[in-house]
Amino acid sequence: MSSLFGLLSIARDGMQAQTAGLSVASQNIAGAASPDYVKRRVRLETPPVAGDAGGGVLVAGIDRNVDAFATARVVEQEGRLASAQTREGVLANFEVLASPIGDNVLDRMDALFASFTDVASTPADNGAREAALARAEGVALRFNEIASTISDTRQELYLRAQSEVGEINQRLDRLAEINMQVIEAVGRGENAADLRDQRDLLVREVGQRIGVHGSEDPTGNLTLYGAGTTLIDRDQGVHLQVALDATGALAFAVDRRGTASDVTAAIESGTLGGIRRARDEDIASLSADIDQLAYDFTSAMNALHTSGYGLDGATGRPLFTPLAGVGGAAGTMQLDVAMRGHPERLGASASAGEVPGGNAVARKLADFGNVTLGAGGTAAERAASFSERLGFMKADATSEVQLREDTVTTAHSLREATSGVSTDEELVDMQQFQRAYQASLRVMRTADELLQELMRI
Repeated sequence: MSSLFGLLSIARDGMQAQTAGLSVASQNIAGAASPDYVKRRVRLETPPVAGDAGGGVLVAGIDRNVDAFATARVVEQEGRLASAQTREGVLANFEVLASPIGDNVLDRMDALFASFTDVASTPADNGAREAALARAEGVALRFNEIASTISDTRQELYLRAQSEVGEINQRLDRLAEINMQVIEAVGRGENAADLRDQRDLLVREVGQRIGVHGSEDPTGNLTLYGAGTTLIDRDQGVHLQVALDATGALAFAVDRRGTASDVTAAIESGTLGGIRRARDEDIASLSADIDQLAYDFTSAMNALHTSGYGLDGATGRPLFTPLAGVGGAAGTMQLDVAMRGHPERLGASASAGEVPGGNAVARKLADFGNVTLGAGGTAAERAASFSERLGFMKADATSEVQLREDTVTTAHSLREATSGVSTDEELVDMQQFQRAYQASLRVMRTADELLQELMRI
């Protein structure tokens, strides 16, 4: 009697185990299309039994097929890709605005030098002089536009950084909640696979914005690190802050229970890393270059122009309003107020006695593009260098994006090898579970028939 009842128990356990296997395989197939789904596997164990009675099989749990190293690589490389893509996008937009083809600083300088050639040919012609003043104002306006583009872009990136920080903080709050739910579920011996999937997705979303890595201990607690500090531990999380420092650069801090710690230097990956690099390294460097060029160009042109004499016989007039310093020079550069509407004041002659036919200074102004202007070369060369540097930065960002896309693809392939779902494999598993279920059912029916026959006897 006990052997038949034991046989019924084994068959029952077998049917329950195979039903669980079928359920897990079905769940895997349903989640196969989701890139964030992690394949499940039913864990079957044989319970210990006394003597040689033999035992059946029980469902010991449902496990997620996770390779911690592969998952960490995905998070890391996605963060680096997000940084590169953000930087590339910023520089691409900035390039179009700051150095448009056919109307950049070099083009306007060339037009100015050509207009001085016309003045040198007909120094008494007010029409040529008016054109030269218009071209000079056009150069100043182009510098102003670049400075405005720099200022607007940096402000937009600051606002974008604030938005990203807000999204990060929302996800960190949610991560702390789910982290505790996982810990509590593990403590009760429950399956926390779905909660872990939600938590992993949030980790990837935070990682794409700031760059993170984490580790899970046996209790289910995930400790998440990023920005050079601990972001999540159990239900304790931090909030990120962003502001502008005294130089106008982005300053990031982590607020932990009312105490703020500066983490600016550690913001290198994710969208925030790309914003910081594009804003405070690439564009800030270009801003310094264009300010220096504007200052040097204005000062040298003024030095030359003040030596010239206008048609009224006066001299010592600057062509551009003298600049107070290098900082902000591109934004404040302008045609001198005294020159506006007064083409006769353009200093073309080298002396009062040469007026109105003298053109020595006008010829020097026309040849200014070939004069060395500081250590960077001529004005034309330095203007061209600005556009080239911007192009090189954009090309470097594009190259980095291509590299990171390859590394992300490799990381995903490594993860998929462990955690990805193969529908073909799942269908095979379903057939095996189905046949095992049918076999267990047949055992139960046989044991039931034997038990009935024994009872009849």
